[in-house]
Amino acid sequence: MSSDIEGVRNESPVDYIERNLSIEEFVKWARGSSPRSTRLRSVVGPPGIGKSTFLKLLQDRLQLDGERVLMFDLAPSKEKSLVGVLHDDLDKHAREWKVFFASDRSVLFASALDAFLRSVSETRLILLVDSFEEVSEAEREAMEAQVLIPFLFQAGGRGDERYAVIARRDEFALSDALLRWEDEIYTLEGLDAAKANEPAEQIQRRLQAIAATSGSPDDVASILEWEEEASPLKDKEAGRIFKCTGSSAEAIVERLAPHLTPNPYINLALLRRQLLRPDGELGAEDYRAVLDAYLRRAGLPETTTYGNTLIPLSGRMDKDGKISQPEYRSNAGQAAELEALMSAGIIAYSYPHDYHMEPGVFQLVQRLSPVPA
Repeated sequence: MSSDIEGVRNESPVDYIERNLSIEEFVKWARGSSPRSTRLRSVVGPPGIGKSTFLKLLQDRLQLDGERVLMFDLAPSKEKSLVGVLHDDLDKHAREWKVFFASDRSVLFASALDAFLRSVSETRLILLVDSFEEVSEAEREAMEAQVLIPFLFQAGGRGDERYAVIARRDEFALSDALLRWEDEIYTLEGLDAAKANEPAEQIQRRLQAIAATSGSPDDVASILEWEEEASPLKDKEAGRIFKCTGSSAEAIVERLAPHLTPNPYINLALLRRQLLRPDGELGAEDYRAVLDAYLRRAGLPETTTYGNTLIPLSGRMDKDGKISQPEYRSNAGQAAELEALMSAGIIAYSYPHDYHMEPGVFQLVQRLSPVPA
């Protein structure tokens, strides 16, 4: 699928914020743990709204719970035939699940699917179909006849324990009467761009992405952009962080919210500190560690020196982080440090005599040395 049609294809789970549709509710439905009237759901919405990412997170979450999930992504069908795409996906699942069946591409795909399903020992299976609108009307009808109906009602004789979710645009409705009767439609709503950029929402996205992984140190470190090379994330730490994202995510966001700044990098560093002590409050030691990390990132190696320059400087700034004419002219060393901070983007100069500190950094140093009211 081209990115101009479905922009979310380029998103990672980190970029997705759960909105009006709950992934956890879909998981309970697919596992038979919540009241339900049907075994087929459609997630609908316009291009770019996040349907593909929702389906991917749902797949990851179900597989994390040990469920067997068949995913058919119809997006590549512009380069291949629909049957070729379906056979490719089915063969991939067969290799992953170590299922051996007679894969014959010369017969109807429904026959190959039936052979595959009869070779799978699990009684509960979940089918996810992405990009339903990417194929022609005739191919959609074939998809219904050769995939959806056999999967839900025929193949293997265990339809009561099979569930399917389709991601599609609203105008591409199902044509088969039996499927339309079974289909429950869920509209995925958009997210206000301003809300998406709020610091607390950015933190929520990180925790959501961690919860959708297996909890391995590599996965957790990647999402948190763990950069402490001298102290890599350990299995025990990763396990504790992963557990927190499931049981204490809301509490972590609430505890961290008063400390968040306009700077996403600083907020991520604060999150890393908070996750290592999920039940504790951040303090001066944490603020200083995050400040030093940010200064290192800005290319200032002598972080203690520059940090010590910023703290008293902030004490002479107003509530907006502005100071006029820093009196460094008689101190060549401090003047050089100020120039370095300006070069690194920590301090900005405004003509004629005003200096501003980067807002996120200003909030950090303000907590280390509060600005007088």
